[in-house]
Amino acid sequence: RAGGASINAVCSRGTWGGFLRDWVLTQHVLSRVVRMHEIDLIFASRSVGWVAATAVARRENLPIVWRGGSRITRAAERVALRLATPRWSPALFLANCDAVAADFAPYVGRTELLLNAVHTERFDPRRVRVDRGAAPLVGLAARPAPGKGLELLVDIVGRVARDLPEVRFAIAGEFPSRAQYERLFADVSDRVTFLGHVTDMPAFYARCEVVVLTSDEHSIEGSPNALLEAMAMERAIVATRVGGV
Repeated sequence: RAGGASINAVCSRGTWGGFLRDWVLTQHVLSRVVRMHEIDLIFASRSVGWVAATAVARRENLPIVWRGGSRITRAAERVALRLATPRWSPALFLANCDAVAADFAPYVGRTELLLNAVHTERFDPRRVRVDRGAAPLVGLAARPAPGKGLELLVDIVGRVARDLPEVRFAIAGEFPSRAQYERLFADVSDRVTFLGHVTDMPAFYARCEVVVLTSDEHSIEGSPNALLEAMAMERAIVATRVGGV
């Protein structure tokens, strides 16, 4: 956002043609904004933004800052960074935790921490009143997707059921693979509810006795906002030792 102007780029997911079209369009719009307004620096968050915005920054002779919140998990990503950053390295890389910084520092040069923040007025347990119900609830705030460790959660549900049969679990998050994971929980479906996209996350956390994070060791997990929000809501946390957690 600059001088009253803002850009929103919508990706045409699913096809290389759509991705390339969006990439060209994003560069065109960004170049126009840079020339129309007194832009001094470009800030790019997430890898698609790095690629599109860095091309414009180089062309317009502007510094660019990359922000990263996910770890590197694939060899192809390391190869791409090794090949691209000698010419396209940002002026500064901002990581949301030490784990992300350690992954990217060998490729991007100067690296600093910019920790994730929580809106503590919104995520304030004193402002949220909900009926916790009769059954204790364990919550997971994550998209049902690979890397989020839902296979581990299935095992956890089974173990808890043996000793505490009254406990229930809820998963707040949406993703195209949701149906696949719902089938994974078929044997314990009476104990687990997939809520899909949840708009009132403070109420979700307030309803939970415990909030868990089950992401696996090789996931992209950096510093999950879900845990920060749950802690702001004064919930108990149980999490895997992964990334910046």
